[in-house]
Amino acid sequence: MSNITLTAGTPQTTTDATAVVTLAAAPAAGTSLRFSLVVTDDLGNQSQPAFIDVAVQALPVAVLKPVKTVSAGAAITLDGTGSTPAGNIKSYQWELLPPAAPPK
Repeated sequence: MSNITLTAGTPQTTTDATAVVTLAAAPAAGTSLRFSLVVTDDLGNQSQPAFIDVAVQALPVAVLKPVKTVSAGAAITLDGTGSTPAGNIKSYQWELLPPAAPPK
């Protein structure tokens, strides 16, 4: 398996039938990418190109509803139901972060 970086309009040649592709420029969500493959045999004969279109999905967006104040020692209800998935949300990862430094 080859690891290759592709830039639009610049083909890369490998000796492997499988390639892990890194794109030189990140595609925009909601667009599609078109890839082509041409194979060459040991006699120098080339195939007709094969094509595949790959849809670029949007990343999920985490939305945390604000909690204005809470009493010391009280339970806090955090609500991430406004988050939007690219597919189906599989999990929510919650983390308590250290307090932000006060402004100077």
